[in-house]
Amino acid sequence: MRVFYWVAGVLLALTALPSAGFFLCYIMTGEDGCQRRAVMFYRWAATIGLLTFNIVLYKYVILAFIALF
Repeated sequence: MRVFYWVAGVLLALTALPSAGFFLCYIMTGEDGCQRRAVMFYRWAATIGLLTFNIVLYKYVILAFIALF
């Protein structure tokens, strides 16, 4: 799982940091292109974060189910 956490963290950083950068670009310039890119990267970052959470959660659910039998 350690490799999974590292991969998820790197992917999250690679999507969250550009999102913040493009959002700052949008705040400073007001260009619609910056806003669209910020929203796109934010949505991917949220998807990666939620997917990581679900995988970790279901790992423990499956392990608990296996421990019952």
